[in-house]
Amino acid sequence: MKKMDSIGKVAQNLDISSSALRYWDKEGLIHFRRNPENNYREATFQTIMNICDIIFYRELSIPVKKIKEYENYNVEELEQSLEEGKNKILKEIKDLEEIVNKIDNRKKMLNRLRALEKSKFEIEKNLFKPIYYFDFENKEYAQIYLSNPYRIVILLDEKKDYELTYGILSLEEENKVPLRKRDSEEKLFLKGLLKVNSNRTKENNKNEFFEKAEELGYKYGDIIGNYLTSATEEVRYDYYEGWLEIFK
Repeated sequence: MKKMDSIGKVAQNLDISSSALRYWDKEGLIHFRRNPENNYREATFQTIMNICDIIFYRELSIPVKKIKEYENYNVEELEQSLEEGKNKILKEIKDLEEIVNKIDNRKKMLNRLRALEKSKFEIEKNLFKPIYYFDFENKEYAQIYLSNPYRIVILLDEKKDYELTYGILSLEEENKVPLRKRDSEEKLFLKGLLKVNSNRTKENNKNEFFEKAEELGYKYGDIIGNYLTSATEEVRYDYYEGWLEIFK
């Protein structure tokens, strides 16, 4: 039989805390011998094997109480358990990949913001999908915001003295009247960075759009804003990629 190691040495070799080993020992998952001379815990080869199995199962986020059941599993049950663990990990990987995609989307939106800060105003053609009122109790809308906040928009309606309304770019929805209908053809817009005070939405820079449009000799209509991000500059602002409809 090989020389037995102390619990501290085992913990060091397996890169695990001594307290975890003591807890597993207390729960009956592993068994240490006691040295008759100094009463120190000592590990056999079987102890090391059991510890390695437990570390593996804990990597699968299997709780200690569940691991205790594995001692009574046959080969088929172990195989099924491993398959379940694999599927769980694959789902977690997929979920993490989705989170990474969301991070990348947010970074792209910040890049848009930076580009708008540099370019100031540009004349550009665009064709918007219908805009519907953003129902905060609509689960589907909430999920869209979580996955792609750029589809969340604000509409400053010329006919309503540019009162701000929150909306969502969507496909046609039955039994719902859009805040703004789908564009039937490309329209001309003045694009720029639209800033809105998060707490006082009437405080925004829409007049900068109006002044620029007039300077360029255009009349103007509604403003649409695609959400980019929110940040603080003395006060909290919501930033949008703003689109002022312009025409001669």
